[in-house]
Amino acid sequence: MKILGWIVASVLGVFLIAMGVMKFTGAHVFAYIEARAMAENLPFAAHFHPYVNDAVGVAEILAGVLIILPTTRFWAGLLGLAVICGAIVFHLSPYLGVDTPTGFAEGAVAPWELSDFTPSDPDEYSPFLFYIALVMAALALVNLTLSRNE
Repeated sequence: MKILGWIVASVLGVFLIAMGVMKFTGAHVFAYIEARAMAENLPFAAHFHPYVNDAVGVAEILAGVLIILPTTRFWAGLLGLAVICGAIVFHLSPYLGVDTPTGFAEGAVAPWELSDFTPSDPDEYSPFLFYIALVMAALALVNLTLSRNE
């Protein structure tokens, strides 16, 4: 059972660290949420990217590193699950959606507008990020179950 716990924690930790690093290297999802919120004149929109993007990135990296350590695995697992559940909630909201653009439109630069994410080809939208979030949420629950007993 300990080996399974290490495997689950390692996979989840590496995933969270990788997703956290992506927040600082040009991830488009938070820029897309900001553009959608700005189009609807929501009060939080102007501060969503980069501030929320950076905060989530830090939380993901912190959770990812601490999940790998056995002494902090359970509590870090809760943080990781919270971040992943936040992703699922946003994917189910009108500000992100299950099918998200796969990247920026060519030549897009900040400040972001919806036209920066409106590809002409429907294949440029994908549910992949949503499905990954669901799989990682399940893995986070397995991690919590296994680490609770250690």
